[in-house]
Amino acid sequence: MAKALLQQEQKQLKQLQAQAQRGNTAAATGSYTTTNYTSVIENASGSDMGKRLAKYACQYIGNPYVAGGTSLTNGADCSGFTFRIYSDFGYSIPRTSYEQRSCGTGVDYSSAQPGDLIFFTGTYDAGEPVTHIGIYVGNGQMIHCGHPVQYTSINSPYWQSHFYGFGRW
Repeated sequence: MAKALLQQEQKQLKQLQAQAQRGNTAAATGSYTTTNYTSVIENASGSDMGKRLAKYACQYIGNPYVAGGTSLTNGADCSGFTFRIYSDFGYSIPRTSYEQRSCGTGVDYSSAQPGDLIFFTGTYDAGEPVTHIGIYVGNGQMIHCGHPVQYTSINSPYWQSHFYGFGRW
């Protein structure tokens, strides 16, 4: 069962990557479900692509957390979620949160824009400095794959105490 699901996910990922190379994914062209959270994104300063990426991520709010998962519908972990969102826009980013932080360009807190990755440290004992990742949507908010995918303030004491940095691709 798990092998069949993995093969199905890999097939879907290959299809999305092929579509992205042709430049016609639903994600990149803006064909996605509008949510109640998109007004924050629209009112934030930033690139159109970053805003589209953040709005696209919003449609998966409520979907399940699955350790090691990369499915936007059947479940993902935090870095699997960002990996798939970015992949749907044609970006080739690494799979883990630590690798994603190591490859992007650092961004100051005051310069963060919708679509930027936001990194956290010490959320669990992983032996690596980056242990959690989300997608910044503007106005101190992020979308991340917690339990489940959710819209969250990064200004809470918990997230502020674990904040590591922002990155941009």
